[in-house]
Amino acid sequence: MTTGALIFAFNNEHIDYVAMANWSAANIHRHLNIPVCLVTDKEPTAGHNFDQIILVDHPTGGGIRHFADIGQSVTWHNTNRTDAYFLTPWDQTLVLDADYVVTSNQLKTVL
Repeated sequence: MTTGALIFAFNNEHIDYVAMANWSAANIHRHLNIPVCLVTDKEPTAGHNFDQIILVDHPTGGGIRHFADIGQSVTWHNTNRTDAYFLTPWDQTLVLDADYVVTSNQLKTVL
């Protein structure tokens, strides 16, 4: 059975979620030792930590969220995560937010 992590990341006008996902992918490799697939709408720059990239159309809708750290409300694109198990290249998939911080191997218990 194949196992890996899937991260959805769509940048908005203020936040670079792909950069967060890239940082998270390095931690996933280090602590969980599993491959990481990014689902996004634009090819990331060279030097990323993703084992695979799936390009999809930019999701429509989502909503507006207020972020206190930037003092603004911004568009939040998260409507296509329901497609995770149709998009995943693995039999067993750990779906994580781009800003989820993996700091140990504890998630291996669910895998």
